[in-house]
Amino acid sequence: MIGITNLIDAAPSTVLLPVWARESGNGPAAIGLLASAGGITAVVGSLTAAAIGHRLRRRPVFFAGFLVTVPRFLVLALGASGGVPLGVAVAVFAIGGLGAGFLNPIPGAVTYERIPRPLVGRVAGLTGALSWAGMPFGGLVAGAAVAAAGVAPALLIGGAAYFLTTTLTALRPERRAMDGHRAACDAPRGRTRALASDRTRAPARD
Repeated sequence: MIGITNLIDAAPSTVLLPVWARESGNGPAAIGLLASAGGITAVVGSLTAAAIGHRLRRRPVFFAGFLVTVPRFLVLALGASGGVPLGVAVAVFAIGGLGAGFLNPIPGAVTYERIPRPLVGRVAGLTGALSWAGMPFGGLVAGAAVAAAGVAPALLIGGAAYFLTTTLTALRPERRAMDGHRAACDAPRGRTRALASDRTRAPARD
C-alpha cells in the first residue's frame, strides 16, 4: 500500500503542482507556499505522534492520516481553473501535512514489535525499498496523464486511486493486528508493575 501511495505522492511534487501553478495563475510562489504549509504541519504531527502516539489506537490513526491527505487532490483539481482560493488550498495542505506526520512512526513501531530482532534490518530494508521503488515513476505517470487528459482529471484520478488504496487496505481484517500485538505486549508490563508494587508494600502487622 505505501509503495502505491508514495508513487501517487510523487506525482504532485514533480509534475502536477507546477502545471497547476501555471494553469491556475498562482505562479511558482504558490508551490512553495503549499509545500511549506504541508511540511511545517507534518513536523508538528510527527512531534505530536512521538509525544502521545503510544496512547492512541494505531489502526484508526494510521489510516485517518492517509485519508486527510486526499482532499488536496480535489482542491487542486477545482483550483486549476481558479475556482478555489489559494488560502483554502494552503489550509487543506496544512491539515494533510498534520495527518501525514503521524504515518511514519507507526510502521516503524510495528516492525520492531512484530519482526524477530535478527531479521529487523533485512525486513526494514526490504520494506523501505519496496515503499520507495515506485516514486521515480510517479512523475512519468503524472506526465502521461496530464498529456492525455489535462491536469484537473489527472488530479482527480490520483485522488481516487489514493482513496481506494488506503480505504480498501484499512478494511482488511489483518490490519487489526496493528493494535492487537501492542495490547499483548502491554499486558505483561502491567503485571510486572503490579508485582513490583506488591513487593514494595510494607508487610501487614498482626
